[in-house]
Amino acid sequence: MIGEEFSTEILRKTFSEITKGFSFGLLGDEIAYIKHLDNTDQIDIDAQREAYIKESAKKKLPNIGEVLERLNIENIWTNEDEDSIRKQKEKIDNLITTRKNMAIPSQSKIVQDKIDEENEKLNIKLFKKRNFLGQTQESYAEAKLNSYYIRRTIFKDEKFTVPFFSKEDFDNLDDEDFFEINSFYEHTTQNLSIDHIEHLVINNFFLHFFSLVGDDVSIFFKKPLYELTFLQLNVLHIALRFRNILRDCGGVPDNIKNNPKEIIKHYENTKNIEKLLESSGLNSNDDDKDKASIKSLVGAKQDDLNKMGLSTINKNMREKAIEKGGRLNKYDMAKLMGTKI
Repeated sequence: MIGEEFSTEILRKTFSEITKGFSFGLLGDEIAYIKHLDNTDQIDIDAQREAYIKESAKKKLPNIGEVLERLNIENIWTNEDEDSIRKQKEKIDNLITTRKNMAIPSQSKIVQDKIDEENEKLNIKLFKKRNFLGQTQESYAEAKLNSYYIRRTIFKDEKFTVPFFSKEDFDNLDDEDFFEINSFYEHTTQNLSIDHIEHLVINNFFLHFFSLVGDDVSIFFKKPLYELTFLQLNVLHIALRFRNILRDCGGVPDNIKNNPKEIIKHYENTKNIEKLLESSGLNSNDDDKDKASIKSLVGAKQDDLNKMGLSTINKNMREKAIEKGGRLNKYDMAKLMGTKI
């Protein structure tokens, strides 16, 4: 079931704001407009980051590399600690790859639980590292950039001609003012997350629009692609991804059609079953190999089979095998499972 945060009403708001290129709300007693960033804005922000890095260097702040070198010499955070983070990330990446190649949901869940466990270990290591690093040129620049980013994107008009704050006014804000501005920003843009966009692009009201543009999605926002905001580009990329998934799957079960994460899992499971069928050798003359291959496909728990859309596979397989004289090849299996070879 879709939560309130992904209701059609909220997703319509998400779509409207992304289409317009801004979000808006009350900041104090005035309407404030938050501009959605595009490539030109990013170039400006990147240049400002470099300026803050240079500013931090003038303040004699060390960069991350210098701090790590000192911490290693003092045996506080060593090269081995740094290497352990790299290995932890590789371990998680390998587990993610393993999970994506699994067709049986219960086995996939076991691996996902392991991924969550390893991610927690990684976060603990990263937290310790951040504490040891203290303030660096990079952290100074990011803190300054966050303030610049907010000032740079809030306007008094939807054409973005009148900044909401002058630099002088913004620099004189106190902590309470910053808290109010940050709260406004987070509240006003909370419906623009990747999760919201993923739910948006599979919602029927969006699909009514998107289906009309055919395969040339560049016309969807009626602007050259290089002028689109990053959010508009995300909509196109994610919408294309789910369009291709649904085309390749030939549809998904009704109980997951409004859940993007479950749709992706269903797609990955389907592709993994197809790979298994392709490599299983079900049409070989080796009876033992046939039996082992069939077992690998249908040896899952009944709950697994239900989630894979194969709840009747055992019964159907037996009936089909009788029709075929006791043997099924991989094409028979693919037809039974609704997959392709």
